[in-house]
Amino acid sequence: MNKIYIYFPLALLFILVTSCNHWLEVQPSDRVTEKNAFSSLQSFKKVLNGIYIEMNQSTVYGKALSVEFIDILGQYYAIDPESRVNTDLINFDYSGNGNRTRISNIWENLYNLISNTNLLIHNCEIKKDVLPDDYYHLIKGEAIALRAFFHFDLFRLFGPIYTKGNTNTSIPYYTDFVLDVEESLSADDFIAQVISDLKEAIRLLEADPIITMGPKGDSKDSFKQYRTLRMNYYASKALLARVYLYAGDKEAALKLSKEVIEIQKTWFPWIKPEKVLEDRIFSTEVLFSLQNLKRRGLYSEFFDIRNLEPNNSLSPLEDVALSIFDNQRHDYRFMANLQESVLVGNENRLMFNKYEAMTDSLKNQLIPLIRISEVFYIAAESESDHQEGIKHLNKVRNNRGITESSLDYYFFDDLLISEYMREFWGEGQLFYFYKRRKQDYVQSPLNAWSEVRITDRNYVLPIPDGETKYN
Repeated sequence: MNKIYIYFPLALLFILVTSCNHWLEVQPSDRVTEKNAFSSLQSFKKVLNGIYIEMNQSTVYGKALSVEFIDILGQYYAIDPESRVNTDLINFDYSGNGNRTRISNIWENLYNLISNTNLLIHNCEIKKDVLPDDYYHLIKGEAIALRAFFHFDLFRLFGPIYTKGNTNTSIPYYTDFVLDVEESLSADDFIAQVISDLKEAIRLLEADPIITMGPKGDSKDSFKQYRTLRMNYYASKALLARVYLYAGDKEAALKLSKEVIEIQKTWFPWIKPEKVLEDRIFSTEVLFSLQNLKRRGLYSEFFDIRNLEPNNSLSPLEDVALSIFDNQRHDYRFMANLQESVLVGNENRLMFNKYEAMTDSLKNQLIPLIRISEVFYIAAESESDHQEGIKHLNKVRNNRGITESSLDYYFFDDLLISEYMREFWGEGQLFYFYKRRKQDYVQSPLNAWSEVRITDRNYVLPIPDGETKYN
């Protein structure tokens, strides 16, 4: 078995939260000892908020695992040949120094986040006397759900292509804040642990304010507001449905997805047509997202192709994008995020402007991690009757400004793939979808009429060499 050496941090990043309305509008202040970090309810809040803030690091969900690294693997962008590191990445060549560093940073930072969640969970028990019961359940529930979230993404990146009964060694799963090295689990055991964590998180979150008050939460308590900026009850259920589908348990995935779908109209309404151009991430539909105060920088760093050198930008070829959208320019996702064509060299490329922020409003600071449309897709794929599945797909399509499909069984997979390609641009889910379904060929980003071959080996990122250290 592979053994991964982990050095856990001796201190947590301690975050001061000063604003009720913008609870992430803070700066890191200092590092403090564990003893001080968990001495009061307020300190527990600060540590949990600090974990959410650290998720915004560019090495993980602030860039690499949302709009950049993972979406390059998903073949969304026509990479300029002079961008050697990204050219290697689009060809699934992970051997160069640049990509080895990127991969190592993802590995290290996700395990660092896990170690901090474990320290928080551990202290929820040994310092339980400083936590009122409702906060105990809320804080511990969110932390356990986050632990599952981080582990599952590590598995989707570094673990083997999953099949039920898979005894291949995957990676370690840490449920305790320990200094000892954990052995890598089998793929089956790893997935079972993710599921166990999420079931426990959902149990703890049964009094989440989102259930009775909706996404805005409890207006009388700033810590319980803006529930979709946290791993809330419904996001945890949606994540568990995602995991069940990945594990091949469609019955369990369908049951959970339908439970979330039941409250969709009440708490997660579809984007209104007149709001599409001003709310490009369709924020009313988001179950869980980061609040990233520097999000506008993503647009200027990667997507503003009028002002970027080709080797520094990420953009799709216009004919490839139109092929993905079947020339349906009226699709809300195309209208909101891919309308503007720019001549780059001798190629027509499209500006991807999902993260172009026109104002400083909250919705222009969000990076979605789980959205309601995925829950409909999970239900669609989990239905034993494909006609029932198509009804779930049509629910999304009807709310994207395109006509519903009456395609039969033989075209269901094509429709599903098309929806994933359109829906999750800039959100880092397409590569995982391809891996779960073991797609051998996917749409080429370089030619509308070509496909890219992906082997089983391409789907598994190399575990970094040597020890993984945390500062």
